Amino acid sequence: GAIVTAVVSIYGNENKIKKNLGHVLKQIKVLKLNLLDFNSCLKMLKNQEVIFNFAALDGSRAYKTAHSAEIFKSNTQIVLNVLEAARVEKVEKKH
Repeated sequence: GAIVTAVVSIYGNENKIKKNLGHVLKQIKVLKLNLLDFNSCLKMLKNQEVIFNFAALDGSRAYKTAHSAEIFKSNTQIVLNVLEAARVEKVEKKH
Protein backbone atom coordinates (compact mmCIF):
# COMPACT_ATOMS: atom_id res chain seq x y z
CA GLY A 1 0.00 0.00 0.00
CA ALA A 2 3.02 2.32 0.08
CA ILE A 3 3.51 4.99 -2.53
CA VAL A 4 7.06 4.34 -3.78
CA THR A 5 9.37 6.72 -5.61
CA ALA A 6 12.55 5.34 -7.15
CA VAL A 7 15.30 7.68 -8.24
CA VAL A 8 17.60 6.77 -11.09
CA SER A 9 20.54 8.66 -12.49
CA ILE A 10 19.87 11.28 -15.13
CA TYR A 11 22.38 9.27 -17.15
CA GLY A 12 20.50 6.02 -16.49
CA ASN A 13 20.12 3.62 -19.35
CA GLU A 14 16.43 3.13 -20.16
CA ASN A 15 16.95 -0.57 -20.93
CA LYS A 16 18.62 -1.12 -17.54
CA ILE A 17 15.83 0.72 -15.78
CA LYS A 18 13.22 -1.43 -17.51
CA LYS A 19 15.23 -4.58 -16.78
CA ASN A 20 15.63 -3.76 -13.09
CA LEU A 21 12.28 -2.09 -12.39
CA GLY A 22 10.08 -3.27 -15.25
CA HIS A 23 8.01 -5.59 -13.11
CA VAL A 24 6.93 -2.67 -10.86
CA LEU A 25 7.04 0.35 -13.18
CA LYS A 26 3.26 0.66 -13.19
CA GLN A 27 3.12 0.74 -9.39
CA ILE A 28 5.92 3.24 -8.67
CA LYS A 29 7.00 6.72 -9.60
CA VAL A 30 10.45 6.94 -11.23
CA LEU A 31 12.41 10.18 -11.17
CA LYS A 32 15.60 10.75 -13.16
CA LEU A 33 17.70 13.06 -11.01
CA ASN A 34 21.28 14.08 -10.31
CA LEU A 35 21.74 13.52 -6.57
CA LEU A 36 24.95 15.55 -6.66
CA ASP A 37 22.60 18.52 -7.08
CA PHE A 38 21.06 19.54 -3.74
CA ASN A 39 17.88 20.93 -5.34
CA SER A 40 17.30 17.56 -7.00
CA CYS A 41 17.52 15.94 -3.58
CA LEU A 42 14.94 18.39 -2.24
CA LYS A 43 12.64 17.51 -5.14
CA MET A 44 13.15 13.80 -4.47
CA LEU A 45 12.30 14.04 -0.78
CA LYS A 46 9.22 16.26 -1.07
CA ASN A 47 6.40 14.52 0.85
CA GLN A 48 8.44 11.39 1.56
CA GLU A 49 8.13 9.52 4.85
CA VAL A 50 10.86 6.91 4.50
CA ILE A 51 14.17 7.00 2.64
CA PHE A 52 16.38 4.14 1.54
CA ASN A 53 19.54 5.55 0.00
CA PHE A 54 21.35 3.05 -2.22
CA ALA A 55 22.68 5.68 -4.63
CA ALA A 56 26.35 5.53 -5.51
CA LEU A 57 28.75 6.28 -8.29
CA ASP A 58 30.17 2.95 -9.36
CA GLY A 59 32.04 1.41 -12.23
CA SER A 60 34.40 -1.28 -13.37
CA ARG A 61 37.47 -2.23 -11.39
CA ALA A 62 39.64 -0.17 -13.76
CA TYR A 63 37.36 2.87 -13.40
CA LYS A 64 37.37 2.57 -9.62
CA THR A 65 41.16 2.34 -9.58
CA ALA A 66 41.62 5.33 -11.88
CA HIS A 67 38.95 7.53 -10.25
CA SER A 68 38.88 6.49 -6.59
CA ALA A 69 39.02 10.06 -5.22
CA GLU A 70 36.24 11.25 -7.56
CA ILE A 71 34.06 8.27 -6.62
CA PHE A 72 34.64 8.87 -2.89
CA LYS A 73 33.87 12.58 -3.23
CA SER A 74 30.71 12.00 -5.29
CA ASN A 75 29.35 9.29 -3.02
CA THR A 76 30.02 11.40 0.06
CA GLN A 77 28.28 14.38 -1.55
CA ILE A 78 25.23 12.26 -2.41
CA VAL A 79 24.93 11.11 1.21
CA LEU A 80 25.33 14.66 2.54
CA ASN A 81 22.78 16.03 0.05
CA VAL A 82 20.22 13.35 0.93
CA LEU A 83 20.68 13.86 4.68
CA GLU A 84 20.43 17.64 4.45
CA ALA A 85 17.42 17.48 2.12
CA ALA A 86 15.75 15.07 4.55
CA ARG A 87 16.34 17.56 7.35
CA VAL A 88 15.00 20.48 5.31
CA GLU A 89 11.95 18.49 4.16
CA LYS A 90 11.40 17.32 7.75
CA VAL A 91 11.53 13.62 6.99
CA GLU A 92 11.01 12.04 10.39
CA LYS A 93 14.02 10.25 11.84
CA LYS A 94 13.17 6.62 12.60
CA HIS A 95 15.18 4.35 14.85
